Amino acid sequence: MTDSDLTWVPRDGALSVENWRVASQGAPAKDAFEYPLFSDAEIDGEITDGLGPYLLLNALGGATHDSRSPAAFLRVDNHLDYQLLETTETYNARYHGGYLQDEVAALLSLSLGIRLKAGGATRHFQVDGDPRGRPWSFKMPGEEDPQFIPATMGPILPQCVGRHPVKLLEPLARCAELDQAASVAVIRAARMYQSGVWVAESDPAQAWILLVSAIEIAAGHWQPLPKSWTARLAQGEPELVKELERCGGRALLKKVAGLHPYEGSTRRFTNFLTKFLPQPPPLRPAEWAQHEWSHTAMEESLGRIYDHRSRALHDGVPFPAPVGWAPRVHGDGYSETPAFGGGTAGAKGGVWIAKDIPMLLHVFEYITRNALVAWWSSMLDGELTTDNAAAS
Repeated sequence: MTDSDLTWVPRDGALSVENWRVASQGAPAKDAFEYPLFSDAEIDGEITDGLGPYLLLNALGGATHDSRSPAAFLRVDNHLDYQLLETTETYNARYHGGYLQDEVAALLSLSLGIRLKAGGATRHFQVDGDPRGRPWSFKMPGEEDPQFIPATMGPILPQCVGRHPVKLLEPLARCAELDQAASVAVIRAARMYQSGVWVAESDPAQAWILLVSAIEIAAGHWQPLPKSWTARLAQGEPELVKELERCGGRALLKKVAGLHPYEGSTRRFTNFLTKFLPQPPPLRPAEWAQHEWSHTAMEESLGRIYDHRSRALHDGVPFPAPVGWAPRVHGDGYSETPAFGGGTAGAKGGVWIAKDIPMLLHVFEYITRNALVAWWSSMLDGELTTDNAAAS
C-alpha cells in the first residue's frame, strides 16, 4: 500500500493533535503555511525539533521588541485530508472558535506562560512549488491580526512579560498521544487561558472569567458529572449523603437529590485546583503580603473566586476591582493579595473585606497555568480521562 492509497482524515480530536497524529503515522505533507505569532514577551530561542509537524521560529526581534510586530513565526506542515462534512445535525465536537494555528499558539502560550496569538498566514509552501514558499496575505473578513493593549499602571501579570527562554515541555512534546476527548479538552482550556492572559492588562475582570472558565473545562474532563442526581450529590457532598442515608435511607437520599438537583460546579472547581495545586512561586513577597499556601486556605479562597465568577455571569456584578490591580514588590516577590493584614480595599464605588478579595490576578494565573499543565501531563501518564471514566 502506498501513501496515495491512504486517506488521512481527521477524527473528532483537536485538529492540531490529529495533524500531529497522522504525521507520526507517515502521512505525507500536502502543503505548509507560516503564521506570525504576536506577543509582548521576548522569546529567547526556538523549537525546530520535537514538535511534530510544527516549528516555532524566532523572529529575532531583539531587546526593542514591539508587540505590534511578530515575536516568532509558526510553520505548520499540513498532513490532513479535509473533507466536507455532510450532516443534518450541528457538528461542534472540536469547535473552539479558531483554526489549527490558533490551537498550536494556545498550547505554546500555556506551555511558556506568555501572551501569544497567531495572525494570518504570510507564506504558503506547496509540495512541488518554490521551496522558499510564496507570499500569502489572504484573510477572512473580521480576522485581523491580534492587537495587544498594554497596561498603563504597571503589568498586572508581571510573569508574562520580559525574556522567556523557549523550552519544549514534556506534555507539549507528547501531544499526539492524547485521545480525542482529551485533546479537545486541552485545546479548549488552553484557548481560554490564552484569551485570559491576552486581555488581562486591559480588562482584568474579563481575564478572571476566562481563567476560571479554563479551569472549569479541565475540571469537567477530569471529573465528569455522573448521570444521576444521587450520584452527583454523592460525588460533591459525600458527608451529606452519609447523613441522609443514616436518617432516612436510600429513599430520603433520592428524594432530597430530586428536590434539590446538585450541580457541584464549585466543589469540582476547588477539587481540581487543590488536586493540581502547584508549589508556591519561587520568589514570594514579605509574609504579610502573602496568601497562605495550604489546601484549606486555597479551597476557601477558590470558592469565593468561583462565587465572584458566577455573580459576574448571572448577576452582572463584575469581579472586585482590587483583585485586578497590578501587584507591587514587597521583599523578594510581588504582593499576592490586595488587602494586607486582614484589612479592606475599595475602588469604583465598592468596598470589600479581605476574605472576599483573597488574591491578585497574577497569583490565580500562576495557579491556573501550572494546574492545567499538571492535569495535561497526568493524562499522558495514564491517569483517569473521560475515555475510561464511568459516569454512573
